[in-house]
Amino acid sequence: MIDAFLRIVTTTAPDFSVFYEAARHIGRGVNIYQDPTLFTGFNYLPTTLLFLLPFTLLPYQIALMLWTIGSFEACILSIYLSLRLCLKKFSVVQFIIVFALTLWAFPTKFTFGMGQINFYALAALLYGLWLIKKNQVLAGVLFGLTILLKPQLGIILLPLVVFHLYRVLITAGAVNLLALFISGIVFDWQQVMNFWSIVLPRVLPWGGREIYYNQGISGFVARMSYGEGAAWALTIAVVTIYLYVFLTRRASIVDGMLASLPLMLLVEPLSWQHHYVFLLPVFIWLWVKAKKDRFFLLISYLAIAVNIRQPGALSGTLLGNIVLSHVFFGNAILFVLSIYALARRHSSG
Repeated sequence: MIDAFLRIVTTTAPDFSVFYEAARHIGRGVNIYQDPTLFTGFNYLPTTLLFLLPFTLLPYQIALMLWTIGSFEACILSIYLSLRLCLKKFSVVQFIIVFALTLWAFPTKFTFGMGQINFYALAALLYGLWLIKKNQVLAGVLFGLTILLKPQLGIILLPLVVFHLYRVLITAGAVNLLALFISGIVFDWQQVMNFWSIVLPRVLPWGGREIYYNQGISGFVARMSYGEGAAWALTIAVVTIYLYVFLTRRASIVDGMLASLPLMLLVEPLSWQHHYVFLLPVFIWLWVKAKKDRFFLLISYLAIAVNIRQPGALSGTLLGNIVLSHVFFGNAILFVLSIYALARRHSSG
């Protein structure tokens, strides 16, 4: 573990370099959405960079070291909160087992190695969910922070609407509006406008979705050459299934929000493999809720946890493209188990 940490903090951690350099450059008036010096395109609203500004006061390697330590601590906190949400009591042995399985999974390695923001967002989400019955305003602040860090996680707003948790919704919205206002003042409103005019046209087109590391519906359909229409049909189908079961079965807010995470990973336009750390609480939830389906849960975990180092060797054939979609199939199993758990909870209760 120490060796892995040293390898990360002594390299560039490409995604963190994008956050770090974008936060530095935006203050100088550089259009961060067309900045050729970045490792890859920056596809977040400028609001996300408010979280990164303190790190730009430090030399890059020191900032990366602190970022990685913080990400590791957020990972541990996410495991703890997941267990607390799903179990009344848990042992140290159970924590260690979950911790080991989390670290072994490729999405975790991908998140740490690239310097991604995922565990910060997940910890904020789970802490907000933990507080939702105790302090709705603070929960709303944490959900607002979650969406600032990872906008895809805005899907958590659906269960909040269903449960009429308007204080939470208003607070989360206020956090994002305040961050947007501060970004416009600090960074320049043109940077905010650039996101809508440059980033959305860049990420929404269909081309390039077949890349191995994209494991959502769009990636699977593109690899299988089924066409964009098939992707839309599948997307509408899974969203409809989730909404129907959630609305008719009246699951708890915790169950509904956790079940929305596999859905989010299925339908987001680019479902990168490092995003699949967001399934950590879902696996724990289903291990408790769906005891009869643990065999399928293990298959799902293995399909999501592994990585193919040379995907190019398998592309181009039907079987190869199916194998390259292993994370998609693992998450599809998890989605089905989640929907079944929501439905079964009602019928058994």
